[in-house]
Amino acid sequence: MFLEHLAMLDSLHALWKDLSEPFFNGISILIGFTYAHVLTWLGFFLGIMIIGRMLNEKRTPSNIFAWAFAVLFMPLIGVPLYFLLGGRKSRGLVERKKKVMEDSRYLAGEDVTAEELKRLRKTEGNSCQLLPDATATYNAIMNGIEESESCIHIMTYILTKDEAGMPIIEALIRKAKEGVKVRLLLDAFGCFANGGKWVEELKEAGGEVARFMPLLPLHSHSSANLRNHRKLAIFDHRRAITGGQNIDMRFMGPRITEDTFLDFSIDVEGPVLRHLNFIFLNDWIFASRQKANRFSEIFSLDFPQAGDRSLEIIESGPEVSTDALYERILELIQDCRDTITIVTPYFVPDEVLFRSLIVKSHAGRKVRLIIPRHSNQKLVDVARFHYLRQLQGAGVDVQFFMPGMIHAKLILIDGKIALSGSANFDMRSLFVNFEMGIVHTDPGDYAAFADWVRAIEKDCQPMGEVVMPEGKGRRFIEDFAHLVGPLL
Repeated sequence: MFLEHLAMLDSLHALWKDLSEPFFNGISILIGFTYAHVLTWLGFFLGIMIIGRMLNEKRTPSNIFAWAFAVLFMPLIGVPLYFLLGGRKSRGLVERKKKVMEDSRYLAGEDVTAEELKRLRKTEGNSCQLLPDATATYNAIMNGIEESESCIHIMTYILTKDEAGMPIIEALIRKAKEGVKVRLLLDAFGCFANGGKWVEELKEAGGEVARFMPLLPLHSHSSANLRNHRKLAIFDHRRAITGGQNIDMRFMGPRITEDTFLDFSIDVEGPVLRHLNFIFLNDWIFASRQKANRFSEIFSLDFPQAGDRSLEIIESGPEVSTDALYERILELIQDCRDTITIVTPYFVPDEVLFRSLIVKSHAGRKVRLIIPRHSNQKLVDVARFHYLRQLQGAGVDVQFFMPGMIHAKLILIDGKIALSGSANFDMRSLFVNFEMGIVHTDPGDYAAFADWVRAIEKDCQPMGEVVMPEGKGRRFIEDFAHLVGPLL
């Protein structure tokens, strides 16, 4: 009898397995199918919302198209990527930064119209010295630190614990212990892997350290994307060093190695310091959340003439209502009557700048572009060829710097006007990052920059003489890189 019952239970179990297994398999497939489709539809819906937001932000068509392609055709990747990297002018950040700027401008006596502010940013009676390489900039910064008696303000995108970063931090610690007020502003993304005790020692010595838009925790989806790319060192409020060089052996240091990037900075004094102090303090107040009125004495400083150079400061970033630096570059190119020379590490322009260069070349202007043969950003190198081939076809003189990496940012126009600063010739610098440019109209400044360019020409080769990657596969990769270029 027991064996009969056991056999019956085995039969019932087998029958239940035969009936339930297809049912539960069907339920699992249905749940998986529904889950996948819910995610797809959710991604598509968010993609539509993202495109609407971008249209409201009045982005360039190429940027909108690139993000639209990503969020609509690859929503599971594109949508999270947009929320991490795609924000351009986050409303919350803009409002807080605008409030800081308004308070700062009131204290600086610059609460005026945009046109009047543009006039104020042009200063006369400055001194300006070109620091042509890594050691010149490093030595000037170390000298500035050692000679400072009251205050040192340094802002950098990258700070690395190496032969450049360590001595500078150690010098700042010594000055802080002597009673000099030291403030160090680091971009949280650029310095993400380079924090730690060695920087904390500066705070223990009495210095102050702030991080621009910390990544952890993310304050908004835009805080991972909006980076402070400015580089600025100010000593006793009266002397400043600025350009595109980070505090890292690749950019500056006590010696030049085969890995050192070709770059420069400028050393300035005079009335221009009023605006450079403003830029540092405005960013510092935002990052440190300190009150603007703590710095009212610095905002109200007067600066006597220190030379005969004319300098114009242009700041750009998410807190600025217009893309001032981009608009000035476009204005300089479109007003060109003879020659244009552009030196940049990365070349992924928007369509308007790109077409403007082609139009100028067709009109008989001498347009020259100097870029590294191989930069430190491989995908950007691939993306640029879509533009370079067309520029070469239009008669633009595309020159590759062969020995290594150029990190300098410089535009020379008509033998009269130069623009230096921190911004690369790409859409991230011109439309997303916090950047700064300086327009030089003095013949002495222009001559110094032109001599610097002439010194590197011997190491350049025309694009037509350089063996270029070819093949159908290569062109497909270039086309894809160009498609995502606005996201780089």
